[in-house]
Amino acid sequence: YQVKPFYNLFNRTFEKHGLKMKSYVAVQKKLLTTIYALWKTNTPFNQNYQPQTSKEQELELPSPVSFAKAEKSSADRVGTTQGKHPSERSLYASSPVL
Repeated sequence: YQVKPFYNLFNRTFEKHGLKMKSYVAVQKKLLTTIYALWKTNTPFNQNYQPQTSKEQELELPSPVSFAKAEKSSADRVGTTQGKHPSERSLYASSPVL
């Protein structure tokens, strides 16, 4: 059967990787998660299902620009320790080991 969402997933992943097995596994995973969701919600399968999104939700989707801004600001807020070896820091305090 060529059910639309699974067939499209197979074609998209096969074009990307060129490996049938990776595409088969991607479809198997999608089948499994779809079956589980249908079972938990007790709803029938609809191959033409499209999630309903509002204009606000579409605008909230991350863009590469907003992702770069968020990544840069979150690193500043957290106080990253890149380049500092963990053994130079105390286990119980934020000060260096003397």
